[in-house]
Amino acid sequence: MDTLLFEKGVFRPRPVTLATSIDDIVWPGPTNRIRRRLAEYGIKTIGDLCQHTEKDLRAIPYFAKKSVAAVKEVLSNAGLSLITRCPHCGAPIDHNGRAVKDKSG
Repeated sequence: MDTLLFEKGVFRPRPVTLATSIDDIVWPGPTNRIRRRLAEYGIKTIGDLCQHTEKDLRAIPYFAKKSVAAVKEVLSNAGLSLITRCPHCGAPIDHNGRAVKDKSG
């Protein structure tokens, strides 16, 4: 699906890919805060973002519930999501139930 991206000084609808920079996304809510916090945490692309859980994002200092909701909205609009954790062992899994590499440390 398309979302608004900032391209050459103009907002245009374009498909979001895993390589899309977080700086190119038009975030709902406090845009600069979201970008700054994600960058401080080492998240530079949508692909980087998809390798984290909601709990990982909530652990970022000053990354509020509204910021997490904005991230989930952008990913959802692109047909993507954050990873989740297995309720039995806590290992990260993708939305298809496959194990993924844990980047939370």
